[in-house]
Amino acid sequence: MLPDLNTLSDFRNALAQAPAADAAARSACEARNGQLTKPPGALGQLEEIAIWYGSWRKTDRPEIKTPQVIVFAGNHGVTARGVSAFPSEVTVQMVANFKAGGAAINQLARLAGGVMMEIDSATRRNLELVKTLSGERRGSLLSTIDRTVTGAGARLLSARLSAPLTDPMAINRRLDMVQFFVDEDICRSDLRARLRETPDLERALSRLALGRGGPRDLAAIRAGLGGVDQLKAILGQARMDPPEGVGSAVWDLGEHAELVERLGTALMQELPLLARDGGFIAEGYSEKLDELRRLRSESQRLIAALQARYQQESGVETLKIKHNNVLGYFIEVTAKHVEKMGEPFIHRQTMTNATRYSTAELGELARDISEAKDKSQALEQDLFADLVEAVLAQADAVALAAAA
Repeated sequence: MLPDLNTLSDFRNALAQAPAADAAARSACEARNGQLTKPPGALGQLEEIAIWYGSWRKTDRPEIKTPQVIVFAGNHGVTARGVSAFPSEVTVQMVANFKAGGAAINQLARLAGGVMMEIDSATRRNLELVKTLSGERRGSLLSTIDRTVTGAGARLLSARLSAPLTDPMAINRRLDMVQFFVDEDICRSDLRARLRETPDLERALSRLALGRGGPRDLAAIRAGLGGVDQLKAILGQARMDPPEGVGSAVWDLGEHAELVERLGTALMQELPLLARDGGFIAEGYSEKLDELRRLRSESQRLIAALQARYQQESGVETLKIKHNNVLGYFIEVTAKHVEKMGEPFIHRQTMTNATRYSTAELGELARDISEAKDKSQALEQDLFADLVEAVLAQADAVALAAAA
């Protein structure tokens, strides 16, 4: 599993535990070498690790030279400062962990030195880009200019402020996109309104990929991808032709109708937090699950019908079928009616004022009810796993849409 790297101490521990693999790291980078005109979308909770390490390496690892490349690995929070500058074994370890967890590492590329501005830790602190000198977000440059309406947008803005571009062409591409939305005020307003309703696809996909997701993460994928066509339609109504960056984002949104339809058919509207809680697969999606649920829901009716029959057969109108966690289902009659309880009633327990019985028929019904509950829960878990697998099979496309 990917370790939790939330502090510099965690990061150092990960470095100490990772095996040396310089050659493997270079091979991994060279195998996926390509032009990267912009960094991947949000870098997630690990976005500042490279910054932390940039400060640490100057004092603790003087033998490491100035970075020659910057390696970005996917949209799931893995950032590495170059094969020659960053401990390459950690890069390989992180990538391996993400692959083992099924996460979508949709981009691994090598950038030439100087593509992004390198800011030392002291300057970064004094500039108060994302945090003030006191460590608070409020009062920083990020808090002042952040008008994003999504979590992914906020993370992307933070990442871009932390690593400013130096290439004039890349800067101009971004400025072209900014100018487009400044001029297209109606399009911008409609787009912001729609994005405000969009769940955090990146986080949902990451949780599912790492085996920590639940039904609500599937619902987030459903809702997020379900809004893709609306986003395209809004951008399609722009008066001007969109610049290259916006056009690329529209292309990255992709087509997800089949996956959205499957998730829409499979999931209920009200969902539990955890898959083990059950009750999240919609009626009609699985015929077998529907049958098991009907048996569970009709259990009270079946028990009541059996109780009425036993009352008639025994002549004891006060006969009751009850349930507890020790005996399960049992038949209870008061002490004065014990003589009437012959076949097929089997004695279970004698109490001061009552006697409890069972029958083979009641035992079979109780077993069916219990098995139906266990089987329905197990089947829901299997169906959940299938849905997660279907999402992860399209993880690259989903990640592109999330980053767009």
